[in-house]
Amino acid sequence: SRPSWPPSAGAATSSSPPSAWTNWPRLARQRSGGAPVEVRVLTDAAGAELARFYFRPGASEPLLREEDSNQDAIPDRWTAYAEVRPSEVLEDRGASGHVNARRRIAADGVSVERIEIDMDGDGRPERVFHYAAGELAGGDSDTNGDGVLDRFERFEPDGSVALREDDLDGDGTVDVRS
Repeated sequence: SRPSWPPSAGAATSSSPPSAWTNWPRLARQRSGGAPVEVRVLTDAAGAELARFYFRPGASEPLLREEDSNQDAIPDRWTAYAEVRPSEVLEDRGASGHVNARRRIAADGVSVERIEIDMDGDGRPERVFHYAAGELAGGDSDTNGDGVLDRFERFEPDGSVALREDDLDGDGTVDVRS
């Protein structure tokens, strides 16, 4: 049988998840503004855990879905919800223990608006990709590794660079446009 979606209030609920899952409920608490959260676990027919959903107590719509996408028993993907639609996907790519990829979802709940990639694990993105109507429209980069985005590019529909702006001295203002 197929798992039910989303897990109902009668689904398995836990206040003490397995140890590999214990560090991540803080994301759900952040999404709830610090209010208590209720955990509902989605399992397959054999009882294997597929995902955890975090809800405000008594709510029918989740705040956050937590998954182990690579089946290593450690959560690595979190989907935040705005009402009934996905609004953001956070990922720990490479089992670093930290969110290093962030995808903002448009109001339609499907199209990507922005992707941020933290390549060195410092919590700041080195690459940011911007989308318009689901199509790649631009990208920003930290070209010198100082933790500050300093190159800003906008793309033509065919993917070629329409505009490149660089902040050469790190003062937050564009120095060169090409």
